[in-house]
Amino acid sequence: MTVDPCFAELLADPRNHVRPLPQSVPLDYARAAADARLAAAPKEPVHSVSDIAVPAAQGAIACRLYRPEGTDGQPVVVFFHGGGWVWGSLDSHDSVCRSLAVSSGCAVLSVAYRLSPEAPYPAALEDCLAVLDWVAAHAGDLDLGPGISLAGDSSGAHLALATALQSAVPVRHLALFYPPLDPACASASQQAFAQDHLLTREGMLWFWDCYRAGKNLPALLEADLSALPPTSIGLAECDILHDEGEDLFNRLRDSGVQAKRRTYPGMIHAFISLPHITPVARTALHAMGRDIRDALFEEPPR
Repeated sequence: MTVDPCFAELLADPRNHVRPLPQSVPLDYARAAADARLAAAPKEPVHSVSDIAVPAAQGAIACRLYRPEGTDGQPVVVFFHGGGWVWGSLDSHDSVCRSLAVSSGCAVLSVAYRLSPEAPYPAALEDCLAVLDWVAAHAGDLDLGPGISLAGDSSGAHLALATALQSAVPVRHLALFYPPLDPACASASQQAFAQDHLLTREGMLWFWDCYRAGKNLPALLEADLSALPPTSIGLAECDILHDEGEDLFNRLRDSGVQAKRRTYPGMIHAFISLPHITPVARTALHAMGRDIRDALFEEPPR
């Protein structure tokens, strides 16, 4: 398990490694810096992009709707961005959402859920559930067709899974990239890649602390997964979260869920956001897009 040489320059700079934020660094500064790095990724052209404010009891939720080339009536992918529940935004994952829209042929609705530590659990999950409910109720108003996939990377993948488990809205597919699922960060990959692989174990523990704020979260891996839709999981080989994604894949199959897992050799955490560094980012996103297309454009079961 050797890191792809394309990441050498990125990993050589200690500023790029995700660790607990020092008290001397304002959170807004760290968020802006993280957004700027990811927003610089090259973007695939799409037919249209529009910002939408989704009304919710807790206040309007900013979203961004991407439409690929094609006619109206496209199914929709509701996308939750990564960033440890602490940073990330509509801008940070603009490149990822564009690639998913192009490769899937579906509209993609990106969700700017509330962030921790200012709004800890369950705020982000409440926002995700509210947007899913709203999309299901207003698909016709948006010229969207039937069929919904939930997608996300890292903390966004965690939210996609949690949303699917809690919502009554029918979801036809889950698209998850390297989901964090164990607040104890106790897996073998957490130890093997604890340092020097972009996302550090101490950084992930800090993210969990910010999100949980002392609360006990539902253990998603111990939930009844049998009612989940077909699920595709993309994993990075050299990532502390690799084994948690592998565990989820095995539990899905044991629960009778149609599951697919792709592990990308030499890749590190967040690689799908780095198409300017590795072409594997687009490869992985386009493979996931094909899975989404296959799930959403087929005739639903009667």
